[in-house]
Amino acid sequence: MVCLVCERRDITTRSSLDDGAPRLARWVSQHADWICEQPDLDWRVEDLELIATDVRRAAEPAGIRRAKVGPCPHCAGTLIAWIDDQRALPGRIACDGAGHTWEREQWPLLGRIIDPTPDYLTAHELAAWLTRRHGLGRTITVERVRQWVARGHLDRIDDDELGRPRYDKHEAARFWQDWRVQHVS
Repeated sequence: MVCLVCERRDITTRSSLDDGAPRLARWVSQHADWICEQPDLDWRVEDLELIATDVRRAAEPAGIRRAKVGPCPHCAGTLIAWIDDQRALPGRIACDGAGHTWEREQWPLLGRIIDPTPDYLTAHELAAWLTRRHGLGRTITVERVRQWVARGHLDRIDDDELGRPRYDKHEAARFWQDWRVQHVS
């Protein structure tokens, strides 16, 4: 389609197949009005539908799910996690804008960039963070966090400058996710 638009409109572009599908699709979409005005539009629509089907199959093979992670720290794009339900493929997170990619070993750094919340939080901070990041529509209360501590599910790491106990947010997130799997499934 890029070649057709360039040829018929006498446009030169530096876009190539190496630029990736998202960039090429954005370029073609800038010419959508012109494409719609073409006398052979019926053929173009069928062509675009076939291309879209092929792209979907390549981008989202059976058993691969996509999950929105959050905004890309480098551009206006959105980070998408690719999750394989069938086998343990190395996971990746990719930006749907400029195509930035993070492999599994880079995820902890990416997590700190996206969510700069400190690792150790008070019960109030932890309840708010868990609700925001992992609540899935449920509110995690301070009382619930205190119950986890009382039952030995969370260990006190240290105290903040005001003497309030702090807990590891990652340990709390793991416990919450395990609890949800056991009690919601």
